[in-house]
Parts: sequence; C-alpha cells; structure tokens
Amino acid sequence: MFKKFIIDRICLPAVASAIASGFFFLSCSKNNEEEPRTTVADRAVVVYMIASNSLGSYNYDNDDIQEMLSAAKSGGLRNGRLLIYHQNYKGLPVLKEVTSTGLDTLIKYDNSESSLSIARMRSVISDVEASVPAKEYGIVLWSHGNGWLRAGKGHTGETPIGRAFGQESGIDKTTRYMDVESLAKALTGKDLAFAYFDCCYMGGIEVMYDMREAVPRMVASVAELPASGMPYNRTLPYIMAPDRADLEGAAKTTFEYYNAMKGESRTCTMSVYDMTKAEELSEALKNLYSWHPKTPDGFTPQRFMTENTCYHYDLKHYVENMYLPGETDQVKIQAFEDSKQAVSDAIQKVVTYNNATPYLWNVLPVKYHCGISTQFLTTASMADRQNYKETSWWQDVAYRLFE
Repeated sequence: MFKKFIIDRICLPAVASAIASGFFFLSCSKNNEEEPRTTVADRAVVVYMIASNSLGSYNYDNDDIQEMLSAAKSGGLRNGRLLIYHQNYKGLPVLKEVTSTGLDTLIKYDNSESSLSIARMRSVISDVEASVPAKEYGIVLWSHGNGWLRAGKGHTGETPIGRAFGQESGIDKTTRYMDVESLAKALTGKDLAFAYFDCCYMGGIEVMYDMREAVPRMVASVAELPASGMPYNRTLPYIMAPDRADLEGAAKTTFEYYNAMKGESRTCTMSVYDMTKAEELSEALKNLYSWHPKTPDGFTPQRFMTENTCYHYDLKHYVENMYLPGETDQVKIQAFEDSKQAVSDAIQKVVTYNNATPYLWNVLPVKYHCGISTQFLTTASMADRQNYKETSWWQDVAYRLFE
C-alpha cells in the first residue's frame, strides 16, 4: 500500500580542531560581523536527521525543518539551542543551527565516514558540545527505524528487513544501517540527558536493554509512525522547557496531534521511559523467564505491526498470560505469580507516559498498550528469525525461557 512505502518512518569546535577533523568551519551567523553567541544555553538539542532515503525523497526532512523554524521564530526554543545534523537525500551532511531568523551552517562534513557509523555520530555530538555551550544536551534520532531487527540480515524464506535505526543511501550507492548495539555505543559516555526516537518501532525491551546505560530518559513508539513524525512546531517548547525537558509533554502533544485525525491518519503510539529503572525491569524479567513459562495454545499478544509477520508485541499482555504448565504446587504457583507482578510493577516505574490510538492505520485494534514491546517466542527456534539470537536481550535474558 502507498502508506507502507512513504508513510513509515521505519518509521563548533575551534577552527584548528575543525581542520584537524577534516571538516570545513563556516560562520555561525548570517552576518560575519556579528558577535558569536557565548551565553550558556539551558539545553542544546541536536536532531540527528538521516534523510538519504524515501523520507528525504518526499521532503519530510524539509517539512520538519520548516516546523522547527516556525517554533524558533515564535520563541519556542526558549533559552535553548537547536541544531540539525542533516544528511539529506543527496549531498554531503551539514551541521546547522535553527534560529529565529533562519538556518546557520556550522560545519560541512565529508563522506569519509557513514553518518550511521559510531565514529561519525560521536564526532557530531562532540562538535555540538564544542560549538554550543549548554547546561545539558539531548538528541533526537530522525530516520527510519525497526527496533531490534538486525541490520541487513534476514532468514531463509523471509525478506531481510534492513535497518534498526537509520537508513542511509550513500554517495557510493551503498545502503547502510545502524543496529541498536552500535547506536548505544555511540551515545554511551556522551552525558546526554535524553534520546527521542522520531522513527518507528524503537519502544521495545530489546532496544531499552541496549540503551539502558546510554541515556537516562528515552522517548519512542512501539509501532509504526506516520512519515510526518513529530510536529516540531508544537513539541519543541516542551523539549526546551526550563530546568528539565518535558518529554512527557512532547510525547503527549505528538500523540494528541495524530489522535485528533480521522481514518487511517489516526494512528500513533508514544511512550516515555525512565531508563534509570530499566535494570530493575530487566532483572524482573530474568527471574520470570527462569521459570520457563508458557502461554496458552493459540494465544497471541497484542500486535503492533499490521504486516503478516510481526516482531513487536505488547510486553505486559505477553507476561500476564504466562503460566506454568502442569504445576500443582501452590507455593511455586504463588511465587511465579509474584514474579509476574514484579514485572508489572517494574513496567509501571519505567514507563512515565504511554498512549495509543484505538487502531493502527484504521486496521489493527489496539486493546493493550503498556508502552513497551517485545518479540513473542513460543519455541527457541523462533529466535532464529531476523537473527534475534544475536541481540543482547536474547543472550542475557530471553534465552532463559527455553534453557
């Protein structure tokens, strides 16, 4: 269908330093005689925009940039500063700043590194920190996405799904992707206050597990997002709120924007996560999975994909329907039920906001939405699909279902 092709978002350093890095440093202002900005911003946010794909070919990147400019012009950036690392549909990536008067180019990069490499992403974040003094920094990850699925890898008889975060069609015509483990390595140690995924399917426990030490707060969707993504003109005042970014306000605003629409356009799921509680959830699931629980024959948890093959299901709906087959010892049964409750309690601590429209694309009913998705496994062999066994989540936690 048409929407599946274009609607999914799967969804300054000093001059010497810039030259040493192989970059070109340009004026930060439209007027070269203007004094550089030296005040410390409350918050600097970089939108890491990888649009050398179908999103860029349909100008969704430029549409969102216009929304950002609108927010800046109306004072929505408050005492914050907004930058965009823009890998557009064709051409070299550029680091720009969004101001009330337009876009200022800060750095032009070459293509010696993929924009989806760990080295380039870490370099860009360092450039932002050197260019813009701020009390804290955040990142918005803008591109296609599909969560834990391993980049460019498939399974016999299946069509490979080739992205985790990002899809970059390089100047050399090679398409590149970034798996979640690499993304977490790129962000870990950068002291970011949050990561906001403006792309599809990144609200899974598998993603959270890799990202749990990378950022203290995270925003994502368990499902497919419309290609227009976050309405930046509405959400940036929340993201740039004084003292602390109001991620719940931004996520709620995005949800309400789509929930007010009609027909298949009324489709959205949004969640905000306190990643400092993610380890508690992981430990609770380790304990639960160690019981080797089963689910009833014919049971399928709430799906979050409209395709025939689904890889993202509601975690809580899955857990609530687990049981111990053949177990009659009431002490063990109660201990198992306590383990399930511990998972439920941990989910509630991690998820600080979640909401979902009644249907996805006016096709798939959403009756359960705890805010976190997971792969649904009834046999160990199911983990061979899309190389699930290569994920950290399988290797550390999910394998316990079948050990």
